[in-house]
Amino acid sequence: MGPRSTRRPRRCVATLSALATILVTLGAEAQHAGWTPRSQGNRLGADLDLWPTNDWTTVSVGFIGQVRLTRHFYLDFDFPWAFAARTPGPDRLTLGNPTIGVHYATALGRHAAFFIGGSGTIPTHYGARSNGAGNYDAAVLASYARALYDLHRFLPEYVYVRAPVGLEMAFRPLFLRFYVTPVFWGPVGNDVRVAELVLEHATEIELLANMGLGGGIRLQAVVMPTRDNDLRVTRDDEAQLAFEPFFAYEPEPHGFFARVGLLVAVDRPYGFGFEHDRVATVRATLGGKW
Repeated sequence: MGPRSTRRPRRCVATLSALATILVTLGAEAQHAGWTPRSQGNRLGADLDLWPTNDWTTVSVGFIGQVRLTRHFYLDFDFPWAFAARTPGPDRLTLGNPTIGVHYATALGRHAAFFIGGSGTIPTHYGARSNGAGNYDAAVLASYARALYDLHRFLPEYVYVRAPVGLEMAFRPLFLRFYVTPVFWGPVGNDVRVAELVLEHATEIELLANMGLGGGIRLQAVVMPTRDNDLRVTRDDEAQLAFEPFFAYEPEPHGFFARVGLLVAVDRPYGFGFEHDRVATVRATLGGKW
């Protein structure tokens, strides 16, 4: 009786330990299975930027999308427009520069994903700088709202070729994203003659609960080695730094998602963001994924 009674508790403990291990493993697998990297899946939505200063208020909206073509390839697009109200001066409504591209995305093990892509952007304003057309000025103004990041969305008279590369990592509730995008500017307008090379980088650190609610911070840098460019957008420096604290809601695996943040330029020429006419932009992204 003694040896048998000793074995039974040991077997029970071993069985319970095995079941606990299996449940923990299944739970971890289920949690990982619910993670959809930003570079994967179908997404449609809108980007909204609000940049108020003492002299003007700029509002821009971009209709954005990511549509799956094959298992690993996705179609990307962005169709922006902007409204600029100046004091004094007339209000202006202007189209942005449409962007269309494709990217390849794949998983790297259980906790990481990688993507690489390419896109092209054509300008909607040409040769207007010299004659002072208001829509041209509104487009230039709207292009600065992200502290020189994503200048291709509005800046006139260039054709833009971009090659974004990104790495996403998930260790729920922690999510990390790293983006690097070299951008080539090809001059096609009457007022620009020099090709440009721009390097954009962003790092995002985000905490999301299982229900999808959370927030984080984005750190970004725009490096422009061709600092003596025609538009002098980097007159005082070769780089522009900015940060963006944000709130986010992104449940898994599909449904409505939202993100609201405040992008603040750090250094000159467009920082510090809360000084007179510097960049402090309210940003929001709303949409759905499936």
